[in-house]
Amino acid sequence: MSTPGAEVEEEEEEEEEEEEEEEEEEEEEKEEEEQEQEQEEEEEQEQEQEEKQEQEEEKGEEEEEKEEEEEEEEEEEEEEEEEEVT
Repeated sequence: MSTPGAEVEEEEEEEEEEEEEEEEEEEEEKEEEEQEQEQEEEEEQEQEQEEKQEQEEEKGEEEEEKEEEEEEEEEEEEEEEEEEVT
């Protein structure tokens, strides 16, 4: 039969172990949450980058269209001028 003192010590040790385990679990959870947050931030940045790229492309297309329209207008004006000359 173990002495009451030894039993108390055993209980204390068990409690300490449980506390340590709980702390470790909390740490792991924290790390997981941090990783998830980092991943979310990265995904957001990627999305922003994609949106920027799309906007740039759209802008480029619009500018090209404008230039084409201007060229067509110029050609038409030149043709009209040529018709006037003849």
